[in-house]
Amino acid sequence: MVHIRRKFVEIAKALRGKTHSVAREATVLLGKVFHAEKQLEYKTAEEKVAARNKIVKPLLDDFYEFISQVNTPSGQLKNAIKYSFDQRSRLEEIFRIGGMPLSNNEVEQCIRPTT
Repeated sequence: MVHIRRKFVEIAKALRGKTHSVAREATVLLGKVFHAEKQLEYKTAEEKVAARNKIVKPLLDDFYEFISQVNTPSGQLKNAIKYSFDQRSRLEEIFRIGGMPLSNNEVEQCIRPTT
């Protein structure tokens, strides 16, 4: 999920100050997904899956609906949208597997010293 978001953030940064763009709106929508994930309350992996399906999934669906409506994207935006759709089935495993994190940043930080 963070890799998908990062691609849109990089585009938004490159636009320097442009307040309305597809990339910026995509990052806002993804921010809602991350925020909702942090607010989840659960005790078991099964409860987490149920909470994700109820609260997080509609927000992620909003993101995918938004980017699917972008007409004739080009350049980095086209690549970011394509990457997002390419990763969708892998990302949606979080709605089946409660132990799977939304972000793999912690794991990447742990292996960084050895790579």
